[in-house]
Amino acid sequence: MASAPNMSAETYRRSGCFQCKAVSLRCIGDVPRCTRCRTLDLTCEEFSFVEEPVEQGVSLGRRGTCSKQQRGILSLSNSKPTHRKMISLDAYSGRWVFLNLTTKNYLEDTGEVDYDSDEDTAMKDVSGEPDDALQLRSILSHPLSEYSHSESYLLQYFIQSIGPDCSLSSNDNPYINLLTPLAFCHPALRNAMVSVAANQLRLLGDARYANEAALYKNRAIQGLQQAVELRNIDDGIIGTILMLCFYDISDKCDSSWVKHLEAGLDLLHCLPLTASSSQGLRKFFQMYFVAHDIMRRTATPGMVNENGRYGWSEYDNLDEIDTIMGCSRRLMGIIDDISDLPSDGNTVNIMRNAGPADTYILRAHRLSCDLINLTQTLPAHLQHREDIARIAETKRLAAFLYLIERVSSTAYRRQFIPRTDKGTLVSKMIDLISSLPDSATLLWPLYVLGQTALDNQDHRRFVMDRLERIERTRNLGSVRRARTAMKDTFRIMDMRYSVQRRDGRFGNISLA
Repeated sequence: MASAPNMSAETYRRSGCFQCKAVSLRCIGDVPRCTRCRTLDLTCEEFSFVEEPVEQGVSLGRRGTCSKQQRGILSLSNSKPTHRKMISLDAYSGRWVFLNLTTKNYLEDTGEVDYDSDEDTAMKDVSGEPDDALQLRSILSHPLSEYSHSESYLLQYFIQSIGPDCSLSSNDNPYINLLTPLAFCHPALRNAMVSVAANQLRLLGDARYANEAALYKNRAIQGLQQAVELRNIDDGIIGTILMLCFYDISDKCDSSWVKHLEAGLDLLHCLPLTASSSQGLRKFFQMYFVAHDIMRRTATPGMVNENGRYGWSEYDNLDEIDTIMGCSRRLMGIIDDISDLPSDGNTVNIMRNAGPADTYILRAHRLSCDLINLTQTLPAHLQHREDIARIAETKRLAAFLYLIERVSSTAYRRQFIPRTDKGTLVSKMIDLISSLPDSATLLWPLYVLGQTALDNQDHRRFVMDRLERIERTRNLGSVRRARTAMKDTFRIMDMRYSVQRRDGRFGNISLA
């Protein structure tokens, strides 16, 4: 039997690339070069065998030669991408977060990776994208960059300077967390927000944007009128009315803010729950309009709501302190009940929904007991905020003082408040207010203090000094009107006028 032909060692050598081995071809031993290295006349560092890149922890070809991954962790089994791990967004709540994205982030994830596509191909895909594709400029740009310079500046001023002062908590601030995002997709609300910012700068002495204040307010009103005519009422329209009310309060606090308030209450009452895109927004709108309506009645004796009384949702926690108002909903309900009491002691049984046996004295006694037994609780995430608890307690004492002042001209006062000493209440309130920073949330307690016949000159100076300091912070029209009302009250007391002190000449003051 003839022996097999003598084959040289070259024929049986084990060298060669894995591509030739895969198709059983003799490898000539030339190291392949990629197109880029061939064009630039560079030495290509491509690996010839599959085992080498796996052992060294890099990918095949040139991909991964500069990888920062640890050696030995790469395997062929993990070459396919795994499912992405979900990240909790709780830590980013209430914060601006900017992401660098490309159009590929919005494509459907098929679970496959195209390793053959290089940087040149990717750039070609981006430059050749169709007109209806998502533009990178709109993805990567700042949200305010789409607006004019003045509009962008004023929106940023509202976000950074005005909004944070409207809540006692930076994390629980609906002006920033709820209203501002809505403004980016609702032109009328955005125009109202811009006008508020421009007007606030004007009130602080910066007249550069005085024209913008009037211009954008007019645009907001036009957008509001069009929506009402078309019966297109949504959260954006309610928010627009809220910001117009906000504008009028901060500007002059005249009767115009009351018209916007009443319009907001009517539209909110007619707006079905299903029409609201966010329960948080609806809860915020209800708090704003109802609270302002309750507090303004304390400055306007005898005022009765023609459309009835507005209340809270059955799902609201009535004892929890609201970070916008600085007190609980239950306390505001008691304050509203006190305003229902007739200021004249000879008038009985005229309260709304009062039965024959529910007389003036019994109603006042029940309100006194409600205030004594009232417990206001901090939200779960604000248990460490003792300052908010002190603000709520200050307003509870102010409600007690308001009740005493409401019935001070009657003969029934000592019958239903025997343990109450007016001087003690005043001293406690002054001590609490002295420990708190200057904030517009203290406007109502200071107003009640000034309207309770303060004979002590030191107490008078305390009230006027705190109002002046609050006015210097933002120069709000409501604070200016409250100071004017205090001066008028003190002048009447000093001159011993026989006219009724609380005659409503300074009614419709926003005290919320």
